Amino acid sequence: LIATGKPAKFKRFNAEENSWVNGEAEAIFYDAKQKIVTLTGSAIVKQDNKHTITGPKLVYDLTNHQLEAQGNPDKQERISVTLSPNQEENQ
Repeated sequence: LIATGKPAKFKRFNAEENSWVNGEAEAIFYDAKQKIVTLTGSAIVKQDNKHTITGPKLVYDLTNHQLEAQGNPDKQERISVTLSPNQEENQ
């Protein structure tokens, strides 16, 4: 599956953490066999009220709940990661 847009978007529920994962990018490629979502071009992945990761290319493994961010040093494209503290643990 290939989705393109300004931006293209996806949303997936993570039952283990009881939260939604949202992503957007210029193009989103979904490999159903490998269960991998690849976001390219101004990619953003957010976990509700938690973490945000941005970069030129993000690869999200739906099976293992792992995200790989890839930058491009030649184009000076950077990865940004914002980690939010767990609100329940801070109370």
